[in-house]
Amino acid sequence: MNYAFPPDTREIFKIIRQITEANPFSPERLRWHEQILRRPLDTEPLHLSNWQARQKINEATLRLLEDCLAEVREDIHRHADQISSEDQELYRIAVWFQTYHQALEGMDRYMARCEREPDQNPPVGEHLYDDFKAQLQTGLRLIPGNAPHESLLEMNESETAELFAFSFQLWRGFSGIIRRLIGRSAPAARLREEVWEAIFTRRLLWSFNYLKSRMANFSTLILGASGTGKDLVAEAIATAQFIPYDPRTDRFAINYTAANQVINLSALTPTLIESELFGHVKGAFTGATENRQGLLEKCSPYGALFLDEIGDLSEEIQVKLLRVLQSREFYPLGSRKPARFQGRILSATNRDIAALIQEGRMREDFLYRLGAVVIRVPTLSQRLRECPDEGAELLRAILLRVLGQVDETVYRELEERIRPWIKAGYPWPGNVREFEQCVRSMLVGSRYNPLVSPAGAGDALHQLFLRMEQSQAPIEEILALYSHHVLNSCGNYQAAAERLGVDWRTVKKYVHQYEKLAHPG
Repeated sequence: MNYAFPPDTREIFKIIRQITEANPFSPERLRWHEQILRRPLDTEPLHLSNWQARQKINEATLRLLEDCLAEVREDIHRHADQISSEDQELYRIAVWFQTYHQALEGMDRYMARCEREPDQNPPVGEHLYDDFKAQLQTGLRLIPGNAPHESLLEMNESETAELFAFSFQLWRGFSGIIRRLIGRSAPAARLREEVWEAIFTRRLLWSFNYLKSRMANFSTLILGASGTGKDLVAEAIATAQFIPYDPRTDRFAINYTAANQVINLSALTPTLIESELFGHVKGAFTGATENRQGLLEKCSPYGALFLDEIGDLSEEIQVKLLRVLQSREFYPLGSRKPARFQGRILSATNRDIAALIQEGRMREDFLYRLGAVVIRVPTLSQRLRECPDEGAELLRAILLRVLGQVDETVYRELEERIRPWIKAGYPWPGNVREFEQCVRSMLVGSRYNPLVSPAGAGDALHQLFLRMEQSQAPIEEILALYSHHVLNSCGNYQAAAERLGVDWRTVKKYVHQYEKLAHPG
């Protein structure tokens, strides 16, 4: 007869498995934590601003798990040969969950070292792998000494090194997303979910068991307006690919910071694009005095090549890249010998894909090969519309990047000066890039003067934003702008009126005033 975990214990192990598998940026993950802790938690999507709350949730879950493991360990010792395969798997995942979280501080220190030495591949050091291995084996070893069932749940060296490498990938991926893709709005939260799935798939254990070394086959297309942060999405994905670890050298195959190769296609002529991507052999063209590797060949098997502004590619280059996507082979210019591409293709464009295909400027077969995974990056106006506080969080991140620190006095002053722009519904046509320009302008001068008027807005509306920033805008103009914003959000006058608490005719009046401001004459 098989030994079975006590019902309560087994339920906890099953929930730990669900937590392990769930996207850490999804509400689902939070619900599983609520279930295991048996109390409601903050229902807001997990984001950077409540990182401390996230840590407290994890710590509470780990304390519960630790007690649970301690309770069953002695029983497991006595009944090692009676444990079902399902319970073995649940127990193994629970031990890994515990071991992984206890290794995070050491992984943080190692990541900092990698970023300080991007041209080096430093050893892991600090006995990080040895401690990970020892804790894992202690947790999985059922019977001490030389008992016959000692190896029932143990992992060999190769399996342990693989799990360690995957654990580091997990933490790298999570840290990269939360550092680069900030914001507490629903669109920002959904973006983080999508990027996580682009790295680890919808089910984490699927990724570990089947796909961790095969994600290079899943090319990713990133869509979004200019300035929304498509490059940050690409960076988060590229630097979180699976990289093997060798315990003999105590090193990963490469430093993860070197995993991302980038080319801006809009900045180069077709000839230069071809040379940069595919490379060339000596004598391929005038000036080719030596062999030169292209980015496709330079790309690590554990990295990615980011093709920015893919919508600007000529059909000739599209055909050649299509071959790369299909067969992983290409020919350097002037060479008859094929070379291989081993990384992952990431691409991005701010163009309308449907229009490009309709106009014959992008091949349909090329598009479908590019977009095994498609990620859409929201505009800043979409994010601020759902969560105006997003601006304050972006401001803090920008100040940290520009100044190297966040001085609270500077932060409060700038936040106060930018707030009227956000409250007024300024559309930020340049998105996050324009927002950062606004911060820089206000750091240097007393005001922000947009270089480009919002799309569809005339000089009168442009000036209104400027006057609002200087507290000089008439209330009637502000009401007109806000009424228009609410109408767009609600879709009809009646719904807008209910939200504003006024008669629908009042909304209509102010919307007409807005139209006169936006389109004078």
